[in-house]
Amino acid sequence: MRVLGLKKRKIVFKVNNKPLDKMTNTVAHREISKEIASRVLKKIGSDFDLSFKNKKVAVFVSKILKSNIDQTSLPQIGKITNPYYFSSLNPLDSEIDKAKKEVEVEDALLAFFYNTWKRPSQIEMIETLINTKKLVVLVIVENPLDASFFLKLALFSILLAVPSIQAVSDQLSYL
Repeated sequence: MRVLGLKKRKIVFKVNNKPLDKMTNTVAHREISKEIASRVLKKIGSDFDLSFKNKKVAVFVSKILKSNIDQTSLPQIGKITNPYYFSSLNPLDSEIDKAKKEVEVEDALLAFFYNTWKRPSQIEMIETLINTKKLVVLVIVENPLDASFFLKLALFSILLAVPSIQAVSDQLSYL
């Protein structure tokens, strides 16, 4: 709720009668997205250096988000960045098995998930990543309540918008 209040104070009420599409993805919108991302990053229980700049990073995300991610610097977040797109919001068993094998050569893991509370295969994928004992940063898309499943991870809770994804990329690049 504090994040929505911040957006309303900084963006919505300062714009006079402009259509919503004229208020989003503007310089002001991108700046407030960065500020929100910096405020919502949680470093609970993390002994890791959260900067991805000099790491080999695997990004796990549904193909549904691919076009949004491709509009950001996220594909270049690490020294080497390897995207792993699963076919839907529910990772298949074969995709989870592939993730187990692929992550062995990675330094850090970044995963985007949506409505985890009703998708057991997402929980299984996240647990697979956690069990690697590597740095795992989880990005909860749209529903911040999903974060309650994984309180000991570094977490972001964001909206699906491109500026929000870019803000996550910026935070992990410059920490």
